[in-house]
Amino acid sequence: MSSIPKFVHLILEKAEELAQDHFVQSADEERRAFLERYHPDRLRGLRGVELLERLCGTGEDPSFGMFYQLEFGKTKSWGGIGGGSAVKFEVYRGQDGAWKKRGQGNVGVSCTEGEAAQLAEQLVHRVLLPGCDGAKQLAVDPGHKEAWQTFSELSKSLPRLHPGNQPLLERGWAHKYLCLLLPDVFSFHHNPSQLRNHLIRLLIDPEETRWLLDHQWRIWRSSSDELRHISPQILGEALYSVWPGWPRYWQMDPPSSEAASVKALAHADRLRASGRLQITETRRGLRVTAGRWVGTVQLEDVQLVIEPRLAPSATATLLRYAYRLGRRSVPRVASPATEAGFLELIAELMLEETDVLLQRGLFQDYRPREELLVSPRGKIQLPGPALPGRVGLVCVHAPRTHDVPLNRALAGCLADLASGLRLPWLALELHQRERILSELCSAPRNLTGSLLKEAFASLDRRSEYYRPALELADLIHRSLSFGFSQGSVAPMGEFLFDMSRLFERTLERLCIDHCPAGFTVAPQERHYRAFRYQRNPAGWRRPSLRPDLLVRDRSGKTRLVLDAKYKDLDRSEFGMRDLCQMTLYSLAYDHAPARIVYPASGVREQTSLRFFFPDGSCQATVLFQGIDLGELARAIERGQQRDFARALLDDSTHPPRVEMLNSR
Repeated sequence: MSSIPKFVHLILEKAEELAQDHFVQSADEERRAFLERYHPDRLRGLRGVELLERLCGTGEDPSFGMFYQLEFGKTKSWGGIGGGSAVKFEVYRGQDGAWKKRGQGNVGVSCTEGEAAQLAEQLVHRVLLPGCDGAKQLAVDPGHKEAWQTFSELSKSLPRLHPGNQPLLERGWAHKYLCLLLPDVFSFHHNPSQLRNHLIRLLIDPEETRWLLDHQWRIWRSSSDELRHISPQILGEALYSVWPGWPRYWQMDPPSSEAASVKALAHADRLRASGRLQITETRRGLRVTAGRWVGTVQLEDVQLVIEPRLAPSATATLLRYAYRLGRRSVPRVASPATEAGFLELIAELMLEETDVLLQRGLFQDYRPREELLVSPRGKIQLPGPALPGRVGLVCVHAPRTHDVPLNRALAGCLADLASGLRLPWLALELHQRERILSELCSAPRNLTGSLLKEAFASLDRRSEYYRPALELADLIHRSLSFGFSQGSVAPMGEFLFDMSRLFERTLERLCIDHCPAGFTVAPQERHYRAFRYQRNPAGWRRPSLRPDLLVRDRSGKTRLVLDAKYKDLDRSEFGMRDLCQMTLYSLAYDHAPARIVYPASGVREQTSLRFFFPDGSCQATVLFQGIDLGELARAIERGQQRDFARALLDDSTHPPRVEMLNSR
């Protein structure tokens, strides 16, 4: 047992508890009662309506049928086959009492009693019983892999009642029937995905074939004397007790506690529901689809690290450009020798911006206060209160202080960052800057949404130089809290950043800074006039449009609509949803061209698409422009980003072309 993983001991402990609770005795009684009525020898002598009713039950008592007993009867100890409709049994009695069979597209269609009886005979005598005979031969040597492969070929060679359907013996209810018939041969997992997941937990690389999965399960059961002597019912129940519910992808070991498991489940479900991460179990491991999200996520003992495709130095350049940050040195964490992730890169940029503020001088503001002073200053309160034994005048004055929301938000952000970094030197430097700020102001333990809101509200012309640091702090806070709640922070070391925000901010600054003379760029402007309710009894709010950027001329007419889409359109075509959105933008904004800007690898020629009404009276123009972000970062470092801006805005200097089609 020394080479067996630790969770096997937990399985053995649970098996002992189940044995004391007479679990095996009740499971054997269930099996005996089922086979007494539905054993292959009993089915072999039945034909016609008698066999049909033995499978599907009578009109007065549907529980008499074998299918009902397999799914709903007293056979729960042998695994479940719930879910889906009764079509999975090929023939069944509907709720209206009429007979139905499987039709095209796995939909039940009505049939006569004679057709149903004929289908039941084919199901039992041509498929199920020959499969049971082959399984009895398999039981002679269930540990021999070639025997299982022979049985797999047998199951595929048996007649299929409907072309295109999987072999009948590979379906859940037939597998459960074989399990009840030969419990020492077939596993209690009637869903191959569940069996495959359990094999992964048991550190076994699962096979693809249905029956070879059962073979692997039996080989594992016979891997030690302790496991070999446990009945298959107890072993299956114990396994589900160690890994409760559907086996989860991060649970390579049993959860340390029920509370931790529930917390991890809720955390993963929240990420999946929000569209941030899609995690799928495969035969070779996990497939994580992150889309536009990068960062680090912790699910119990599994840590997911998602890195952007861009090099760290290029990512740092785009972050500095988009958020108008200070220094331009190459980040130390960008070196390949460091084990740094995206969080460390953001942390070093925040460290640099904090140093810029410290060198320039932290902001101080006036705070009015009333106190008794020997040397009067400010406004003297006359007549002052008479205080026995005290000499002085009560004055109202406003000394300058560093204890302002701007510095408190900065200190809270540094504290949040330092607690989750993998690089000790970087965490130490952040702690040093946070300590400096804590000595000057009442720094909070962490950054909150309310503190950020207060800091942004306090910005004025004197403290405008804090804006880049605050926007970076807001980015960090949203990434640490995953955007679910501005008052909560994710577990330490977890960080998810939306790369589409960086892409949008970069394009926004690029277009605003290099807009042609006589034109203006308006970011994130809402348009409420595109839709108008004719009737609105529910009082719904009027829908609005909000493209990323609008380019207008001096007269206020829209010349170009820009929308950033952080999607990999190099590998896949645009979706109809994006096309409809951009077409609506073009129609709503003076028929101006609507351009989708997306990240691309290398130089991509612009793709154009036009939409015409059926009468040909009007059109909308949709443009697709790819931008290589790596090349853009290098152009920004050289100060040559104007060429990229010109490529984005070239349609704003002339009016859109509206052509008429000749109707024929």
